[in-house]
Amino acid sequence: MVRASLDRAQGLRASALAHDGEAIRRQHPWRALLDPQVACLILPASGEVSAPVLEAVCATRDFSMRVMGTKEQLSCILREELAVELADYIEPLLQDYTAFTAVSVMRVRLEVITSSACWKWHEDYTTLRLITTLHGAGTEYLSDPDRRDAISQCQDREIGLFKGKLFGSYFGLEGHSACVHRSPPWTAGDRPRLLLVIDTPQDFEIEQI
Repeated sequence: MVRASLDRAQGLRASALAHDGEAIRRQHPWRALLDPQVACLILPASGEVSAPVLEAVCATRDFSMRVMGTKEQLSCILREELAVELADYIEPLLQDYTAFTAVSVMRVRLEVITSSACWKWHEDYTTLRLITTLHGAGTEYLSDPDRRDAISQCQDREIGLFKGKLFGSYFGLEGHSACVHRSPPWTAGDRPRLLLVIDTPQDFEIEQI
């Protein structure tokens, strides 16, 4: 898979700090995440992708697309590699992610899941991770992190915004906790899952430690 060139982590951080992001975040549709009591935000599906397009991707059981780059670079890659409907669905999410986090480089992962990947409850070591399941069962998360029976699940194409362990330190906010979540149990015979993830590159995460 083609990879867009990756800026240095220092450049990402400088861009975020120089960005007049506070005022933008306060007006952003994701602004509820600024509340330390909110570990995740679940939003309605942002658009439509036809069943034939989704089923065509899922028919390739080993499909996996992992790319990094700026919003513009990713847009070009998506339009080269994916059906128009899928690219049209993902691009507004890239715009929203960039506007809220002020990062210049993002990582996009789109893949078919046919196993119980990430089945253990966990917190992500990142700033903010967007997860949406375009086909199949959605991500499970704990509405109360102290209760393992307080399980909620993202529905078809809902947008899950999950805080990672670095959310508070990145935005200079106190009292924020990461969201505890996992992939849903999967057994042979279940529908394959088509998972879309948008977050920050790994070297950027390390830079923020």
